Amino acid sequence: MIMSTGEVAKRLGCTDENVRMLERAGKLKAEKTASGLRIFASEVVEEFARQREARKQKKAA
Repeated sequence: MIMSTGEVAKRLGCTDENVRMLERAGKLKAEKTASGLRIFASEVVEEFARQREARKQKKAA
């Protein structure tokens, strides 16, 4: 499944700008459409969310 920047932001609980920053930093892989819109594979987003949650858990321990 493909997700838009807004959908990714909602899933991760952050802003659209944070998603764009993550993509520019290479932390979240995206493709760009011919019109320049970023699209994200849901599998990539879910893996990023799992890794982020694991880091949070590790810091809390």
